[in-house]
Amino acid sequence: MPFVRTAVPQGTDASRKQLIVEAIHHALIQAIGMPEDELFNLVSEYNASDFL
Repeated sequence: MPFVRTAVPQGTDASRKQLIVEAIHHALIQAIGMPEDELFNLVSEYNASDFL
């Protein structure tokens, strides 16, 4: 089972995070045949100042 870590800008609303996670999950199902009931995605937020 793949474990996915997704980083989004700080302040991203929960509904947008959910859409992003669902899109990644769907892509994994289509690309590598991952079972639909396996969803392991950690979403974390970052500040613009975290990128150097």
